[in-house]
Amino acid sequence: MVDSDSDNIANLFKDTDNLDEKLFGRKKDVASKKGLSNIDNLLGDPQKEKKAKKNIDDFFPTKKSTVSFVDELSDTELQQREQTTRSKRNKSERSSTMRDIPSAATTGIYQTKLTNRTASDLETLFAPESKYGASSWTRKGTESKADESGRYEDSSRLESTKSQKNRMTSTLLEIPEYDRMQRMRNEINRLNREIESLKRKQTAREKALVEEWRERMKIRERQFEEEFADLEENHRKQMSHLKSDHENVSQSIRDMFHSQIETLTNGQKESKNYEEMLDKVDELIAKISEVTTNLNKQTDKNNSDQSHYISFREQQLEIREERIKKEEEWLTNEKRHVIELNLKLKSLYDSNEQNTLKVGALRHFSVASNAGLWQVREERQKLNAEKEAFKNEQLRILNAAEQQKIEIEASKSNFLRDQHDLIIRVMAAKSSLEAEKSAFDSQRQQDVSRLKMEAEQLDHKLKEVQNAEDILQNTQRIYEQKYQQLVTLERALIDECFELERCRKQLETVQNDTRKKRNSRNEQFQQVIPMMDINGPDFITDPYIDERPNQRLRFIAYMEDRLKDMLTIRHRALKLSVLQKTKNKQDVRISDKTCISKQQ
Repeated sequence: MVDSDSDNIANLFKDTDNLDEKLFGRKKDVASKKGLSNIDNLLGDPQKEKKAKKNIDDFFPTKKSTVSFVDELSDTELQQREQTTRSKRNKSERSSTMRDIPSAATTGIYQTKLTNRTASDLETLFAPESKYGASSWTRKGTESKADESGRYEDSSRLESTKSQKNRMTSTLLEIPEYDRMQRMRNEINRLNREIESLKRKQTAREKALVEEWRERMKIRERQFEEEFADLEENHRKQMSHLKSDHENVSQSIRDMFHSQIETLTNGQKESKNYEEMLDKVDELIAKISEVTTNLNKQTDKNNSDQSHYISFREQQLEIREERIKKEEEWLTNEKRHVIELNLKLKSLYDSNEQNTLKVGALRHFSVASNAGLWQVREERQKLNAEKEAFKNEQLRILNAAEQQKIEIEASKSNFLRDQHDLIIRVMAAKSSLEAEKSAFDSQRQQDVSRLKMEAEQLDHKLKEVQNAEDILQNTQRIYEQKYQQLVTLERALIDECFELERCRKQLETVQNDTRKKRNSRNEQFQQVIPMMDINGPDFITDPYIDERPNQRLRFIAYMEDRLKDMLTIRHRALKLSVLQKTKNKQDVRISDKTCISKQQ
């Protein structure tokens, strides 16, 4: 609505400028003024479609402006009115020149009358129109929100305004040019005042709208602040929740890794049974293949037996049908023969009755005819007996045929029932075989996929085993080198031990010799002492003993230390050999495991 009001005001300014251009030849460059639509563009949708500007006639379609009534006349009407005005002016000028002085009074009277009449006409022209225009200009701002139905209620006023305009156009040509221009200026001033009042109203509206939008913006800012606080609170809660989730997830991952490690250890323990499991799987596959071959053979055999049995029963049915057809043909022939015999008997019976009648009529002629009658009666009785016997035989044959037919139908129904049962059993066996086959195929596919996965795992483990074998070979090589070094050390130690033993024996022999010498010298000294002087010194040196006993003691201590070192080295070598033996046992176990895994 604000856009429409601002557009209406801009259109009013434009129309006033156009009116000034038409009346006074003035041209004004009116800049496009900013209305409330700019505020809406700032605060609302910037991509709002611009509305097309409207003219005054669009705002007031039923009531046209008072200034533009000359433009509504056509060119031919204007030319006619100009010609009439020129002719009237020429006549008035001629009459004014030809009249005398007394006519001047009449002209003055005429002019006063004319001015009075023109004034009254002008009042009738501009007063109601101006009032209506002012009221319409003020009303347009308020009636822009009303429905368009109120604008079309003044159809009677339109007709009155049209008639007034026609009268005005007829009287306008008689008005002097100055009065016309003066009234037009007054009308323009009035319109300018109305426009200024509309401007003031529009500025007041714009201020009110600006204040309203400011209040809305403040409310919106408060809402944004509240939403921002809520978002921060939610962010804190989510972060705390995410931290707790992260801790839970990390704990679950740790537990999962521990469980995976346990499963790996269990898998390593269970990997020993892979070979047995594979052997069992191979045996099961072989058994399943044998069972499938046996099933296929059995199904083929059953199908062939059933086909042979069905063909045999069909042949029996065909034979029975042929037999029944033959019996039916024989029965039809017998029926036809019986019918012929009946006809013959009837004919004979009729002929015999006629003969009897003739015989009864001619009884008195001959006695010999009595014997013929008796013969005829006997033949008749014979024929009746044969007829009854034939009927009985015929009934017996028919009963036998019907009984046989019933038996054939019963056997046929039994055969069909047996055939139906066989077909149902065959279909059930076939469906069960198909189900078993599908189950076997699915199980086989599962086993194959499982075996493939296990084979991949085994390949991975074989690679690990190969890497372990390479490491073992390197360790064995290093072990052999160390073992050779140990062997050389043991040999050196043994040689040293032998040397030490030899040295010890030499020392013992030397010590024994020295002791013997000391003992012998002590004995000699004991023998010599009493012969010597008692007043001699207390300490006497032995000339036979070595002068440097400390060197001998040092040598003995050195040899003892050397023996201790050799013993410690030997003890260490023994420990290393024990450790190497245990390591060899572990290597043997690992190699056994690798061989088992390779076989799997």
